Amino acid sequence: MWLTFLVYDIILRVYAFLIRVASFFNPKARLWINGRKKWRQSLKEKIPPEGVDLWMHCASLGEFEQGRPVLEALRELYPDKYILLTFFSPSGYTIRKDYPVANYVYYLPLDSRKNASAFLQMIKPRLVIFVKYEFWLHFIREISSGKIPLFLISAIFRHNQLFFKSYGKTFRQLLSYYNGIFVQDKSSLDLLHNAGIENCVVTGDTRFDRVLTVMEKSKQIPEIDVFLHGKNAWVAGSTWPPDERIIRDCSDAIPKWIIAPHEVEEEHLLQMEKLFDKETVRLSVLKSAPEKYTNKSILLIDNVGMLSSLYRYGQAAYIGGGFGSGIHNILEAAVYGIPVVFGPKFHKFKEARDLTAMNATFSIANETEMKQVMARLADENFRKKAGQLCKDYVCNHAGATGKIIGFIQEKRFLTN
Repeated sequence: MWLTFLVYDIILRVYAFLIRVASFFNPKARLWINGRKKWRQSLKEKIPPEGVDLWMHCASLGEFEQGRPVLEALRELYPDKYILLTFFSPSGYTIRKDYPVANYVYYLPLDSRKNASAFLQMIKPRLVIFVKYEFWLHFIREISSGKIPLFLISAIFRHNQLFFKSYGKTFRQLLSYYNGIFVQDKSSLDLLHNAGIENCVVTGDTRFDRVLTVMEKSKQIPEIDVFLHGKNAWVAGSTWPPDERIIRDCSDAIPKWIIAPHEVEEEHLLQMEKLFDKETVRLSVLKSAPEKYTNKSILLIDNVGMLSSLYRYGQAAYIGGGFGSGIHNILEAAVYGIPVVFGPKFHKFKEARDLTAMNATFSIANETEMKQVMARLADENFRKKAGQLCKDYVCNHAGATGKIIGFIQEKRFLTN
């Protein structure tokens, strides 16, 4: 075991060194470094002497959206409890640093024995919840040695992960330190059971609960109504340049497009405006005089945070990321009862596999396939049937939040 920890510590130190070097020219790396400076002082100023009632940790924004339904339900049940929310990634922290449900939002220090010990001594949590993929060796060992209840929610496991390798014994033991692991599906449960891990149960994926809540609370955006001018539209969310090039080559088939790129930096927005020529208007510009831009066919969303409410305007949706490391969240669109299209790299995501097998979502690899799918979805009956399958799938898989909350209430972790 000591050798595993040694290698683990070396890898993390190399990672931290590379991030520090990258911080001289990469803004995200700079945020990662600067956000953790004087973290002990920051915690001392913000955390009450008696500690926190609940500490939830999320890697980034996507994991936060999975943890959010549980966090908000707990806040409603326990309005006076002190909640600490931490992130590993700057992309999660910068967007949610003012999240009102938590008393304090901060970065997780780099995992080391010294950092983990100091961090936990300062925050003294009564309950710890990690979301999906959080397996920090030192933090988890310190939490366990302090006999603090620790849970992993919305977890999903695959056979090729380190836990299930012949050389992954230390990481398998790590899973036993959790008081409970709430997994998304039975295949994850079976993998854990076969590895000798029994402290697990299938509750489902809290993302289903989250997207239903967002849909129910979504409202019309008057400027977009004016822009659409009663015409049909597709919504493209979390797009990257390869996605945007395909959309450009197929855009003439649809009267209006609402495109929310994954990166909203000025440089990328300028590239998109050049790509789509004179057909675009930014949302920030549209708001000043919406009637002036009804002749434009493409609306560029130049902010972060409203995408999940935009899908209400689409007859169909295109989700980006499928030409990179993997697609982004398709459930945010599917909940509105519209079919979803995405690139070829979707197989890591169960919902995408399931819905594609049902002919409710569609994977494309190039412009030709995109045009073929668009032609199929031009058939109103086919489109509506696919959309209804998407909506039903989301509704049928909701309920994970209630199961997790019920367990926490039953064990009375936050009572008194």
